[in-house]
Amino acid sequence: MLKAPESSRSRRMPPLLLRQDEVAELLGVSTRTVRSMAAAGEIPRVVLSPRATRYRLADVEALVEARTAPVDDERRLHHKAGVV
Repeated sequence: MLKAPESSRSRRMPPLLLRQDEVAELLGVSTRTVRSMAAAGEIPRVVLSPRATRYRLADVEALVEARTAPVDDERRLHHKAGVV
């Protein structure tokens, strides 16, 4: 399970809805990448108003789970690329 960013308002429980910058921090990407992923339909967004978009923590976790390669596949990719 992903850990909520330190900038989170709640210290007891991770928020269910995350801001774009929080998603970017969790994934280790830029906010521009998060916007691009949302525009491409790779991660669902919750539009609260024209200026307020949020992302469900469960959707971010599902994205990470879906893109996590099994260890054996990762080793094979590195081996094909000449990385040992």
